[in-house]
Amino acid sequence: MQLINYSDPKVEKNYINTIQQIDGVNQVNAIDVQYSGSLVALSLVIAVSPRMTVAASFQLSERIEQVMRNQYGIIDTKVMFMPQT
Repeated sequence: MQLINYSDPKVEKNYINTIQQIDGVNQVNAIDVQYSGSLVALSLVIAVSPRMTVAASFQLSERIEQVMRNQYGIIDTKVMFMPQT
């Protein structure tokens, strides 16, 4: 298997727009799209409220992963959180 870290900028923009529409996401700071054949995985850095609890951030990451799987067929989405300043 070959892992490719390149994505079409238009597709990447669609991913970012979708993620930024999810309640609790203030901004997508970084996105890394990885392809392995026809499988797609994402790694994200998002800005959220500095008052967000750990439980709320876990629920948000689960929601993001669900939306990306259902809407785009992405097999895995890893989310890293940063407080919005």
